[in-house]
Amino acid sequence: MTILVNNAGANRLGPFAYTKPAEWWRLMTVNVLGPITVTFPVLNSMRKHNKGVIINVASRAGVVTGGFSSAYSASKSALIRATGNIQQELIMEGKDGISLFSLHPGGVKTSMNERMYLSLHFLIE
Repeated sequence: MTILVNNAGANRLGPFAYTKPAEWWRLMTVNVLGPITVTFPVLNSMRKHNKGVIINVASRAGVVTGGFSSAYSASKSALIRATGNIQQELIMEGKDGISLFSLHPGGVKTSMNERMYLSLHFLIE
C-alpha cells in the first residue's frame, strides 16, 4: 500500500499589519502548494489501484482563531479543507479504497515551534 505523509511547515509570527504580502504568500506556498503539488502524482497512482493513504499534517491553528500567525492559520485551514474536499471527490468517484486525513499533532517540540514561542514572547512584552 502507498502512504504519503505531507509534513510541510513554515511559520512567521507577527501582526498581520506588519507582515509583507510576499512573506504571507510564501507561507501559503510552503504549507499548501507544497503538499498539493506532491499529492497530485501520488494520488493519480493511488486512483489506478483504488488503494492508498494520504496524511496531511495540519494544525489546530487551522481550526481556531488566534493572533500573530494569520498566514500559517489560513494555510493550515486551506490544507484541512482541501483534504476533506479531495476525499469527498474520491468517494463520489467510487474510489473508496483511498483515505485522506488531516492530522493535528498538537504541540510538538520542533525548532520552528521553539523559535515561534520565543518570537511571541518578545511580541507580547
